[in-house]
Amino acid sequence: KDISGQIISYISNNYEENLTLTSIANRFGVSKYSLSRMFSNVLGVSFYQYINLLRIDFAEILLVNTDLSITDIAIKCGYNNQQTFNRAFKDRNKTTPSMFRKKMLNS
Repeated sequence: KDISGQIISYISNNYEENLTLTSIANRFGVSKYSLSRMFSNVLGVSFYQYINLLRIDFAEILLVNTDLSITDIAIKCGYNNQQTFNRAFKDRNKTTPSMFRKKMLNS
């Protein structure tokens, strides 16, 4: 059975939880170093980049389709605080969550 597929599937279904390299490695009985390598080799991104991609994709949907506050969206997407969420969002979209929402709702 393909452990990388199982791990990716697990993360895809639980990205809003507080996932760490160590917690996932322990859950699947692999070293965090081999887990980290697996992400680089299989997906071409780091463990944390992958989780952020999933979280920001979900955040974009919530920003456009709900009236939730930015803070509520950050927490719902698995971020511990709005600053971390804003930084990750801006890295990916070159704009803040509130500007993204405003732009999407006006277009």
